[in-house]
Amino acid sequence: MKTIRLIPAACVLALAVSCGENNLNPGGFHIDAEDMVLGSEGGSGDIKVMSDREWTAVASEPWVMVSPANGIGETAVSILVDTTLIKGERSSEVSFSVDGQLQKKFTVRQLGFGNIISVEKPEVKIEYFRTASERSFTAKVTSNIPFDAKVEDGSFVSVSPFESSFSAGSRPRSTTIKVSWQMNQNPESRTARISFVPREAGIELEQPAVLTVTQDAAPLIEDNRAGDSLAVVLINDMLGAMTKDDPSEKMTNWQNVALWSATDKELPCREAIGRIRAVRFYMFTTEEGIPDEIRHLKYLQTLDFYSNINYDRKSISLGTAICDLQYLKYLEIGAYGLVDLPAELVKLGSHLVTLNINSNCFSSVPDILTPQNFPALKSLNLATNRRISSLVDLRRASEYAYRGGIGLHINTEKDDRDLRRLLLWENLEELSLSFNCIEGSIPDFKPGQDGVRAWNDEDVKRWGGDTIQFLAANRIPRILPNARSIRLNLNFFTGKLPDWLLYHPRLIDMDPMTLIFNQQEGGRNSRGELVRFSNEPANYEYYFEAFPKMREKYTYNDVYED
Repeated sequence: MKTIRLIPAACVLALAVSCGENNLNPGGFHIDAEDMVLGSEGGSGDIKVMSDREWTAVASEPWVMVSPANGIGETAVSILVDTTLIKGERSSEVSFSVDGQLQKKFTVRQLGFGNIISVEKPEVKIEYFRTASERSFTAKVTSNIPFDAKVEDGSFVSVSPFESSFSAGSRPRSTTIKVSWQMNQNPESRTARISFVPREAGIELEQPAVLTVTQDAAPLIEDNRAGDSLAVVLINDMLGAMTKDDPSEKMTNWQNVALWSATDKELPCREAIGRIRAVRFYMFTTEEGIPDEIRHLKYLQTLDFYSNINYDRKSISLGTAICDLQYLKYLEIGAYGLVDLPAELVKLGSHLVTLNINSNCFSSVPDILTPQNFPALKSLNLATNRRISSLVDLRRASEYAYRGGIGLHINTEKDDRDLRRLLLWENLEELSLSFNCIEGSIPDFKPGQDGVRAWNDEDVKRWGGDTIQFLAANRIPRILPNARSIRLNLNFFTGKLPDWLLYHPRLIDMDPMTLIFNQQEGGRNSRGELVRFSNEPANYEYYFEAFPKMREKYTYNDVYED
């Protein structure tokens, strides 16, 4: 008898046929082979059955089919075997019977799969940048064993968590892998390798499974005027800006850019002439901080980012790209979706004059914002840090809370340190905290505590000698003495207005009825109390009694109304 081997060459097994005697069994029944060996892909083989009586054939396993399954005389019979679902070897027997009596068994053996992991497209080429939502691709990996992905030779790619199920056996199946990538900031291409390896130690593969990712080089941004224009174009593209200047126009005609001229009083150096002095990026959509290309605008004095689409649903870290701009004085990053500021921002402290970070998603005042870190700062705007503008009852805050909370929420009854820190910033001329979720009372201060002193006669002299004597005579705390604008409106304050604010020497200039005393309309704090100040003045009469000289000044200008 013979053995039929139908193993594909890919299985690296040689074909072999062993022959035996072809003698008829007693009763005139004969088959010309005794077994069959196939590879994991399955297949079919033919045997010859000879019998002078009717015979039948039955396979012991459902993955083997005999055709025909009965006959008489000399018959060519096909043995069909399905693809295996296991790695190990399996076997089945085909029983041939004559007149209901077993005459002969034919054995079918099938070899299992080897350990296979393969990548459909082992090489992928990507661009140097795309917007965040576009910086990923999928790869199809076929395997018959659980596997992991290991990133080698490149940290700019990452593989999202994945899992393959082999509960139905170990037949190779495909898993779709998501690969994310970062922008290339360098003018050189780079390559990453992702190796797919067996999860279980000690298992060897028939061949390695590697995905090679090659990324294009970024454009070279030179340290000159052309480099400035290229940086602005790239930043707009990376932000997905909807309003941007036409790069085919001369930079002097760009609406969102201002250049240094030789006559500018604050010109940093002669090399800055013709370079970008101010730039504005407006109406864009991004999930990331400021692109690193901003650092190439080395002579920037004014920088403005405003209006990121759906900013109130985002949680973005600023990043450190702007922290090396040594001439930056005026910075606005509004409606961006920021939730924190980097520690490296202190590098701007000695020269930053204005910091406007309104309409973001800060949950508290960033720790980095202190007068020690930013001694040159004159204007700080932290207004409109609400994720839900319609929130008027803080008892329902949890119902409205987005992933990062409701926005800038301070309860001074529990902790007023953040607010005190800002109010003790003596150099500030403008402080805006409008339309946040600040509740409790406005902190009061006592001279001699926390470095606070009262207004004194020296202050009176600096103010002209006969205008603010009331402050010194009554030892009113000297809080934000240089402030020309304090905005606390549309919050959830309750309690008493402190004297340091009610008698601030520039109070009327600040339009307090609108921008300080006016709290959230119909608002209620976390205890359900209607928000309002218990001692809110109806007019400025109390103020003019304390500062008689002020009555003449503001009545003449039609500011005072009884």
